[in-house]
Amino acid sequence: MNTEKKRLRHGNYPNYYGYRNPGDWRNDPRLSAIPKEIFDNSMCIDIGCNTGILTIELTKKFSISEIVGVDIDQNLIKTARNNLYFANSLQNHIKKNESIELIESQRNSNCCDKRIDYNYFPISMPILFGTLPCRPSRLRKMDDFSNSKDLKNDKKETFTILNKNLNNKKITTRQSLSEKIKFYYLDYLNDETNWIFTEKADVIFALSITKWIHLNNGDEGIQRFFRKIFSSLKKGGYFILEPQPWDGYRKRSKITEVIINYYHFLGNA
Repeated sequence: MNTEKKRLRHGNYPNYYGYRNPGDWRNDPRLSAIPKEIFDNSMCIDIGCNTGILTIELTKKFSISEIVGVDIDQNLIKTARNNLYFANSLQNHIKKNESIELIESQRNSNCCDKRIDYNYFPISMPILFGTLPCRPSRLRKMDDFSNSKDLKNDKKETFTILNKNLNNKKITTRQSLSEKIKFYYLDYLNDETNWIFTEKADVIFALSITKWIHLNNGDEGIQRFFRKIFSSLKKGGYFILEPQPWDGYRKRSKITEVIINYYHFLGNA
C-alpha cells in the first residue's frame, strides 16, 4: 500500500484547514456557527487540532482562559507550536494591572477583550526578526512525562480576586496567546490523558475526526471515544462535534488493512 497514505491513515493531513478554506482560513464558517454564549472564561479541549490554526482562531474570538490542542501526529503539533509562536508575536500584550478589567469585560461579553489587538504588529516583524520568546509547553508522549521537568514546572500563574461579582473564585489570568494555548502530541482515545487534563473542560471540540476514529478503531472505538469525552467534560459543559458523512468513509476505506477490515464490518453491520 502507498506509504504516504498509510502515514496519513488518521486524517492527519498537513494544512488540512487550508485545503478546506482556501484563501483566508480566518473565515472558516465553523467559527461563525459556534455560539459565543457558551464561553465564559472557559477551559477547552480541541481534539485533532492539526496545525493549530482553528485552535488559535477560537482563542482569539471567544472568552477562553485556556485551550489544550492535541493531535496524533507529532509533526502537526510541531507546526501548531510554530503557528502559535508566530500568532503570539503579532498581538499587543495587556499590562498586568489591566487583568481584572480584562476578566470583567470577557465575562460580560462572552468573547475576547476588544483591547487585545491580535494583528498589532505587521507580519513582516516575526518574519524578519523571529518570533517573540515565550515559555513553550513540551510535546511528549505520556511515557516521557515523568522525566519532563518543564511540564511538571509549567504551572498556571494565578491570583485571587476578592470580588462579589466573580464569586470570590480563583481566576487564572492569561492575556497572550502563548499563555492560553497548549499543544500536545498524543492519541486522545488510546493514551492516558490525566497528566494533561488535570481538570474537566467547559467545552470540547471534535471537528472532522470521527470518521478517522471510527475507521481505525471500529464501533467499539468510537463508543469509547464518546465515553471519554463525557468523562472529560464538566457537568453542563458543551461538546461541539462536526460529524462526517458516510460517503467520506468509502473514499478512505482502503488505506490500511485495519481500515479495510473495519470498513467491511461497518458496511455490513
